[in-house]
Amino acid sequence: MGLTDNESRVFVALLSGSGRWGFEGMTGYEVAKRSGVPRAKVYEVLRSLVDKGGALTDVRGGRDRYFAVDPGELLRRDVEQATRRAAELGPALDRLRGEGPPRVRLETVEGYDRVLAAVDGVCGRAVRRLFALGLPKHLSRAAESLKVARRRGVLVFVVSYGSVELDVERVFVKHPVSDDEPVDSGVQWLTVVADNVEAVIGQPAPEPTESAIWTTMPTLAATAGELVRQQVMGTELFRLLDERAINLNPALAGLQAMWFNDRIGR
Repeated sequence: MGLTDNESRVFVALLSGSGRWGFEGMTGYEVAKRSGVPRAKVYEVLRSLVDKGGALTDVRGGRDRYFAVDPGELLRRDVEQATRRAAELGPALDRLRGEGPPRVRLETVEGYDRVLAAVDGVCGRAVRRLFALGLPKHLSRAAESLKVARRRGVLVFVVSYGSVELDVERVFVKHPVSDDEPVDSGVQWLTVVADNVEAVIGQPAPEPTESAIWTTMPTLAATAGELVRQQVMGTELFRLLDERAINLNPALAGLQAMWFNDRIGR
């Protein structure tokens, strides 16, 4: 209720007498005597306490008499008031911060520089984990954003189609893709996923490396994150198999053709 020191003393004084049988309230003089608040101030304090809902007043025998409101009722009022203020304050704070309810976004980003700017934004908003997948020359352009994210304590993992120098937790190197790699390879030139809730997804070949999808759609971002995870697992599997993995390449190439070739040889 936000009582001052004098108001608290007056309230306790009124409350101490309200339990007596036949209690008919207290006069200002009686309140001053019991509470220790000077008579010169007690009526001002009583009026303030009445205004705040902590006391009631009534005229009996030609004199103003004061009664304390039940403490349980005061507590109920305070809880209701606090709940109401919290409900009103939440939207107001959101407006001040420029934040509304979370929006699900799905946009096509056109232009190489705009795609890189979107990647910078995703890296800057990452909180716990950041995954990147792509060609070395494009990952190098995102190197600074990946490094800054790591310096903030974000775990950063990268899958690269070839060797690349990056300041991240770990780089998983897949089979190198040269500039003359067939365009039907399905390689994504650059994909970055933050916390499985936001992603920039580069269009796979044969689409041009000038466009990508930026999304805050959790399902799509998580799918992109799963793609990177599968690439990590596959890369590590091939590394562990070493030379034996060479014999798997023709079979896996045949599987690749199901997605990226119009005709599949048998």
